[in-house]
Amino acid sequence: PAGSGAVLTSSISAGDVVSVDVTAYDEFHTGGSTTLVTSIGQADIVAPEVSISPSEVGAGDDLVCSIDVEGVDPESGSVSHIVQWSLNEKLWTGATLDGDEDGDTIDGSLVEQGDRWTCEGFATDGTRHSDPGTDAVEVGAEPPTTFYSLDDGDLVGAGDTCSADEAVVDG
Repeated sequence: PAGSGAVLTSSISAGDVVSVDVTAYDEFHTGGSTTLVTSIGQADIVAPEVSISPSEVGAGDDLVCSIDVEGVDPESGSVSHIVQWSLNEKLWTGATLDGDEDGDTIDGSLVEQGDRWTCEGFATDGTRHSDPGTDAVEVGAEPPTTFYSLDDGDLVGAGDTCSADEAVVDG
């Protein structure tokens, strides 16, 4: 036994079963006894923190999922990491490249405008897996360019408005 009384006198570990017998009494009466039994489980593995680079992605850019903060087994066990990709909310089963982690890179030839890529990083002790650390990027088009011109030292276009359908001069 790990001890008796209100305090356990030796350590307990995952997988141990702990039971407590409780009897209520005072100076006049003794009540019935109750036994509580519980199994000591393993603490959850803490998820890693991940990020995708570049954070602003254009078509043709390689994507790299980095483990920024490693996952942790609170019971001091060692962990390794697993990287998993999704494309447009569907698990990616296509080709990946290996960098710091197996499968952490998507070749730029697979990255197209309008795609949403998600990286999930898991920590594992070989038996148990953490919840995922997650990051996502959307592949955008080139940012629009705004042009202004100078006419006799005045900025032309500063008071103008423009929509995708038409341009209106305000002055």
